[in-house]
Amino acid sequence: MGRIKEPELLKERRRKAISLLETGMSQSKIAMLVNVLRQSVSRWVKAFRAEGIDGLNRKPKSGRPPKLTDEQKKKLIGFLGTMIDHSKGRPMSSTVIAELIRNQFGIKFHKHHIPRLLRSLKNKKSSLEDLTQK
Repeated sequence: MGRIKEPELLKERRRKAISLLETGMSQSKIAMLVNVLRQSVSRWVKAFRAEGIDGLNRKPKSGRPPKLTDEQKKKLIGFLGTMIDHSKGRPMSSTVIAELIRNQFGIKFHKHHIPRLLRSLKNKKSSLEDLTQK
């Protein structure tokens, strides 16, 4: 069974675990039935007892926020498209792209991080295009 990623399905699984707990079933048995670790069930129970049903909602991811906003990423895609048109097929260096970002947005990127940024832009290009159409 693959990992569930849809927030509503995750919440439903957590609700199911809580309802099974209320019938008197052990956390270990519940974990086997819903295909998670016992520690996950324990965490859900603790959150439910502390916050009620809202405690079963998915928590935002922790970690450092992205340096570029979605709006800046959208603009960067436009800048890169223009640069590609003017470069006549010659590849752009990571140093040039990092300099573009610094000049346009005042944000420093090390040249070694540019390939990762470009991959993320490629993966998110369709979602960024959705933002431009709204």
